[in-house]
Amino acid sequence: MVSNAELQQQVEELQALVQQLQQAQETPSLAQETPPPAPTPPPVPAPVPKELKISEPPEFHGKASEYQAFITHCELYLRTRRYSLLDDEDKVAFVISRLRGRPADWARSLIRTDSPLLSSWEEFRAEMDSMYENIHEREDLRIRLQNLKQTGSVINYSTEFKTLANTLGIDEESKLIFFKGGLKSTVKKSLAYAADVDTFDNLVRRAITIDQTQFFAEKHEKADKNAHRPNQSQPSRDSSRQSNTSSNSYAPHRPSAPPNSSSPHSSDFSPRPLGPRPSPHPPVTDAEKDHREKNGLCRVCGSPDHWKKNCPRYLAKLEHEKQQTSRLRYPTPVSTSSVPPATSAQIILPPVTAPALRRPENSTPQDPSRQDA
Repeated sequence: MVSNAELQQQVEELQALVQQLQQAQETPSLAQETPPPAPTPPPVPAPVPKELKISEPPEFHGKASEYQAFITHCELYLRTRRYSLLDDEDKVAFVISRLRGRPADWARSLIRTDSPLLSSWEEFRAEMDSMYENIHEREDLRIRLQNLKQTGSVINYSTEFKTLANTLGIDEESKLIFFKGGLKSTVKKSLAYAADVDTFDNLVRRAITIDQTQFFAEKHEKADKNAHRPNQSQPSRDSSRQSNTSSNSYAPHRPSAPPNSSSPHSSDFSPRPLGPRPSPHPPVTDAEKDHREKNGLCRVCGSPDHWKKNCPRYLAKLEHEKQQTSRLRYPTPVSTSSVPPATSAQIILPPVTAPALRRPENSTPQDPSRQDA
């Protein structure tokens, strides 16, 4: 017979077993509700910035006037290569690679002696400045700024002015004074009405606007004048007649010969052409000469039907030159006598006397006293 205490103990064991079963059933549901933690992603490497591509500086041969442009280009190139040319030795080595001539010989001497200038960019730059920098550059820039005048547009003038002013480092007030002094008179007059211009940048913008406005106004004004002007390419008949009469009015008066005159003398001092004169032709170029020579053409006219010796143009030229050489050098002057020239009927020829007969060599001389008998 089981006692009450044993039954109570069995009940408690059963309750504990039920609780364990219940806990076992609740645990998977909780595991399904809570997702597992996500895996940690690997660290992303930082992107490497790309360097700006700029052309290498030009080679430097030691010309002092080119040094400033060369060293400025070198500094700009080294600034864009801040990820590759980090050390001062790399910078100095790159600049040395662009040297030629005597500067290259100087750099080689530094390398042979292992100079400390090779490891310091600032000292290397200072050494090159001491050799090639123009000590009178600032004075030259001051003179250029004082003599700078506007000859073209205000844009070009302002660009050159800003270059000189920024290099010299002049103040704002001096920029205003020098810039106004170099402008054209027409732009200055228009700027006199601009009372709101108080800075240098505003002055430059206003001057550019005024200059462009005046330029377009002059352009349209010229176009209007040309549109209202009559067309002079084809003159009228009256104007051509007036020009002909005016040109003829200044021609010198030349006396004309009588209508029935048969005098061989000409009434005009100008020589008359003998025969037709060949028309002038433009000179033949060397390329055309080679073309005619290679293709067997005439050297004078380019015809394939004949050679130079049979060319009509060449023969006409020879004939004309022959006539010119056979012509009298000076024309026969016209008689200034007021007596009209005699006709063929009025010309009286002198009597023609018979020539004396030649005496034979063996003839006997006659007595002069018998010649009258």
